[in-house]
Amino acid sequence: MSQPLFTVATITYNSSKWVRETIESVLSSRYADFEYIISDDCSTDDTWKIISEYKDPRIRAWKNESNIGEYPNRQKVLERATGKYILYIDGDDILYKGTLRNYAEYLEYFPDADGVWGIPYHNRAIFPYLYRPLEMTRLVYLGSCNIPYIGFSESLFRIEAVNALGGIPLDYTTGDTCLKKKFCCRYNVLVVPMGNAYWRVRENQASDKIRSGLTGFLENYRTDKELLFSNDILLKGDELILARNNFRARTVKLLVSKTVMKFRFHLFFKMKNRTGLKIKDFCSLLTRIKEPYSYNNIPDPPLKNDYNFIPGQPGKISH
Repeated sequence: MSQPLFTVATITYNSSKWVRETIESVLSSRYADFEYIISDDCSTDDTWKIISEYKDPRIRAWKNESNIGEYPNRQKVLERATGKYILYIDGDDILYKGTLRNYAEYLEYFPDADGVWGIPYHNRAIFPYLYRPLEMTRLVYLGSCNIPYIGFSESLFRIEAVNALGGIPLDYTTGDTCLKKKFCCRYNVLVVPMGNAYWRVRENQASDKIRSGLTGFLENYRTDKELLFSNDILLKGDELILARNNFRARTVKLLVSKTVMKFRFHLFFKMKNRTGLKIKDFCSLLTRIKEPYSYNNIPDPPLKNDYNFIPGQPGKISH
């Protein structure tokens, strides 16, 4: 049996209200060369009963014996995946019909791509554009790039590359952001127009709780510090100095805005100790952050390749 190009992965927990649409959207894909793994994290509602109704041969599904949590569940799927690339479409998401076919076409045209990520429009590049690790590192740390913060449903990964990074980060509540930052600073990422899946925004989501608190702040600090002060960072010389200065300035300004400006002084001192910031670091409040690779700093001409300018497309995709 040949290796499928894609593993589509759905993790579920009490998703009975939406999971039927999720499954049917994946099975309705216009591209057929994929396996579909569904891992239910010991739901207490009818989620598993609904999943069990589907007998499509592309599906491999199981219900965990106990609730192991979101990112361990993602890692469990990753370890059992047999595809070349993995896409997470969770139990309340919908995969658009043409997405896998589009991804297959992109990968045929850009075989060096280790990831295909949907992002919002920006002026620096004509999509699709293949960012090399140094280019992406500059965007993330010398610009105002939000690419790593866009969720899994818009993010295709080469499984071999994720495994080489150690798999899914398990000790983060924002493991997707941590993974994407580490991934794009090491591997080639093809950026394409966002809108490859529908994801629900609803009350009491974990992401809302993270944004409203300081967990995301601390975890981003931890990831950025690890990357910017590692021996593997691709930035050198003045660019590295600027990136580290920007990191300190952003950290200080964000901490102050989330604590002191909201009269949460006890949290300020707690977070100051957690981050190891020194009094001298707070001089960064007066520092103007420099972003030579911001979206507003547009190259002329914009970054591009010949994908959009050759009549016709590869036309070799048969699935």
